Amino acid sequence: MIQVVMFFITLIVGGAKYDGAFVKGNNMLGPSAITFYYMGGKWEPDVRAGQVWRLITPVFLHGVSVCVRLSDSIRSDPIPPIH
Repeated sequence: MIQVVMFFITLIVGGAKYDGAFVKGNNMLGPSAITFYYMGGKWEPDVRAGQVWRLITPVFLHGVSVCVRLSDSIRSDPIPPIH
């Protein structure tokens, strides 16, 4: 859920401040790389220059997503007890 919220925030910010929400250069129908960069996306030269948070933030967002999906899966389809 947090990834969906962040995606919509990125679309809004990209549309209002940078080069648009849906750009022609992005085949996945999303904002451009420059929008992701200014929103804190992972960029290897900046990570090597010391901006380690650019590496940690995507890992955190994906980790939260995996945990939420696993907990939803466990709650919606529990394993039946073996008798």
